[in-house]
Amino acid sequence: MTAAHRLQIADLRGNSLQRGRQHGEMFAEKIRQSGIVDFYHAYCEKELLPHAPQPARRAFRLLHTLCASRQSPQARSLIAGFCQSAGFDEKILARCVSMPDALNYLIGLNGKWTSAVPALGCTSAAVWGDYSLDGRFLYARNL
Repeated sequence: MTAAHRLQIADLRGNSLQRGRQHGEMFAEKIRQSGIVDFYHAYCEKELLPHAPQPARRAFRLLHTLCASRQSPQARSLIAGFCQSAGFDEKILARCVSMPDALNYLIGLNGKWTSAVPALGCTSAAVWGDYSLDGRFLYARNL
């Protein structure tokens, strides 16, 4: 495994805003170079809805915006801190972070209408207490 492919672990401390700033300081350039923000910001509209009628695209934008607006205060604070130190737009990043949730909602909704679509989702893992080495809460999610 090359150095470019190694998993990087961030030990972030402080409140949500402080942790967001630390994350932005550590990873802003890699995130910017990866293009992941542009990818997630417009993924569904570009990849899944390019030929959908305008009302369907508007409905998805509304759903996406609603998901982004209902993030917890801690999530909004993390995003704000990250954007402050990394130079990203908060509204765009909030939409990026909520895109997997909006997509999973659409897939679930579509599954009610048809039986042909499998359920999809991002892998998440969380441990704390006796399940982590030092009792700390650890969380990981691949997007």
